[in-house]
Amino acid sequence: MSDGTYQLGAVLPAQGRLAQEFGVSRDTVQRVVRELGRQVMLLGALVSEAFEQAEVTLDVFTLTSESLDTHIRLQTERIRAGAISPESIVVRMLLPDPPVRPAVSGRQA
Repeated sequence: MSDGTYQLGAVLPAQGRLAQEFGVSRDTVQRVVRELGRQVMLLGALVSEAFEQAEVTLDVFTLTSESLDTHIRLQTERIRAGAISPESIVVRMLLPDPPVRPAVSGRQA
């Protein structure tokens, strides 16, 4: 997901295919899929709760901004509908740097 191979909200390939692609067992794939689902539900609950406050501040570490999009979009719909009315919203995201190649190769001549 972080490299764009599998987009947020896209249907994942069958578990057997994922297991083969990543060289792991189907049991491992099942555990990862369950954990990802749990994290998405937890993130949604935390974001929703944060938007109930007058001053919303979200400090987020994420691999991509897309992983936060669904949850923020739901809150903007709630604001437009008048269900919530925070006075201010601040979102700070910490994104990982792309891999940096060393200036000097580690190989010895």
